Amino acid sequence: MEKALKRKNSENFMGRCLVTGHTGFIGRVLTEKLLALGYSVIGYSTSTGQNILDINQLIEACSDVDYIYHLAAKVSFCKKDAQEIFVINTKGTANIFAAARAARHIKKIVFASTALVTGLTDSSNILMDETYFIGDPQTNPYVYSKCVAESICFQNPDIPSVIVMPSTTRAILSLVAPPGGCNIIDVHDVADGMIAAMENGQPGNKYLLTDLNITFRQLHKYAIPLPRWSRKIVRLFANPFLVDNAFLYKYYINAKARRELYWTPRRDPIKNFTNWWQKDMKKQTADVK
Repeated sequence: MEKALKRKNSENFMGRCLVTGHTGFIGRVLTEKLLALGYSVIGYSTSTGQNILDINQLIEACSDVDYIYHLAAKVSFCKKDAQEIFVINTKGTANIFAAARAARHIKKIVFASTALVTGLTDSSNILMDETYFIGDPQTNPYVYSKCVAESICFQNPDIPSVIVMPSTTRAILSLVAPPGGCNIIDVHDVADGMIAAMENGQPGNKYLLTDLNITFRQLHKYAIPLPRWSRKIVRLFANPFLVDNAFLYKYYINAKARRELYWTPRRDPIKNFTNWWQKDMKKQTADVK
């Protein structure tokens, strides 16, 4: 098990947190914020030698923590990865609750799902909230695994848990601009929302952590626009889910999170999308050298 990460300010110590997936894109930011607030953090990630499917390792990790942020997951939209995605994302979540139950003193779990579980719509006028559930999640292995993982949270009411559903946090460079739309949010606002969910979220509830609804043509201003009629043609050569994801809409409203978590996104997601992409490109270039 990884040793607890050093706290920046021990005088503001408020408890010990286990963060699974702490080396991931969101996990790194969340860990930094928790440390800055005075929490002690234990990181748990495959990249540092831990396995979310190892129940004994998880029980040991949970033996001396008060809160759990469960972010670890297999992210892929490829059907060939379906079995691995399902096992890691569902069995891993079940193991988290089993380990928490064994620890007996876990105060709350925040589970990171995805806004994608709400589905896709044909109209940009529809703003989805936590009550929406459109379409068949089994058409995408990752979304399906998150739906099942959410049900695991609800099936363990004896352990307080809150589900957060972030929208897109990372920019993907695209040479084409399909006619659909998405919701984007800065990764720091997502991390703030997760902490707010731990502190203020009502157990058994779901919260959308979302910000700006925007079309792909607005997001990729210099890309080649794709006409709407090309959807059927593109579907013949690309992943159908990703095509629908690009030609339809994922627009959300975050009123519940604002109201109950006392949280609001504060950063410009477009600006930070650009900054994060540039940083990633520089890192990739440095790694190649």
